[in-house]
Amino acid sequence: MADKEPAQPADPVLAGIDRLRETAKWLLGAYAAVGAALIAGLQLTSLGTVEDDARLYAAITLAAVALLLVFYAISKTGGVLAPVAVEESDLEPSSKVGQMVQATPSLLKGQATDIANLRSQYKVALTDYQAKRAAAHTDPSKKPDDEAYAHLMALHAPLDRLRTIALFNKVQQRYDDAKLHLWIATVLAAFCVIGFAWAANPTDDDQADAKAKESGPELLQPSEATVSIEKERESLGTLREKLGTGCNLDRIAVLVVGGTSEAPEVITLPENGCATVRFTVSDDLGIALPATEAQVPE
Repeated sequence: MADKEPAQPADPVLAGIDRLRETAKWLLGAYAAVGAALIAGLQLTSLGTVEDDARLYAAITLAAVALLLVFYAISKTGGVLAPVAVEESDLEPSSKVGQMVQATPSLLKGQATDIANLRSQYKVALTDYQAKRAAAHTDPSKKPDDEAYAHLMALHAPLDRLRTIALFNKVQQRYDDAKLHLWIATVLAAFCVIGFAWAANPTDDDQADAKAKESGPELLQPSEATVSIEKERESLGTLREKLGTGCNLDRIAVLVVGGTSEAPEVITLPENGCATVRFTVSDDLGIALPATEAQVPE
């Protein structure tokens, strides 16, 4: 039994393309797992307990952005697996392959002086060979000879090799771009996850403050205080008249009966010659209202 011919070694350039695409497949699987873990770890159900609307919107936005970044990284990596076509521009003298030929003329296998000359010779030889094959259908004597075929194949071999190199370059460029975008997306997604964790898990004090804002300002409890009234300000003239001419405006005893810390509502106590008046302490004081005598709780 005749020995089998040894298997031809794989083209290292094509093998390199396969390795890049296998790595891209691995990255796709890894990022799909990251996306699944991210969805499971976001704990969106906890958002229902967040009282602060700003935190809630921030958490939802950051979660959505993190997921979009993962899907974006997956799509960019998946582009490495998409079909790639070698264009005419990929074999121009100014292209990356053309520069490689200038640096390593042996890539032309002695068939041409440069890549442009190789492509030109190949087109002429291919057109001539195809024309002879077409003519041979009516006149067998015009069939192309073995020498014409050998010349065509001699030109085809280096040109096909350069096309394979151009294909590898394009796949590698896609892989490098995907890897860069992948790392950027990873860093941004990590910040989004950290931001989501902060927004979705407010402290007890933050929750209390947010709930207080939602419910409105807290009313002040009744308590004694002291206020002073400006003696020259015209807008306070009505209030000064109600308090009486004998009232010591520098130190008026009042009872806080409500309102807020920004605008407490008070009743003056009948001390230091002051009449009983009820008013709201604010920047403009609003309208002073008469009131009955206040009963100070013991």
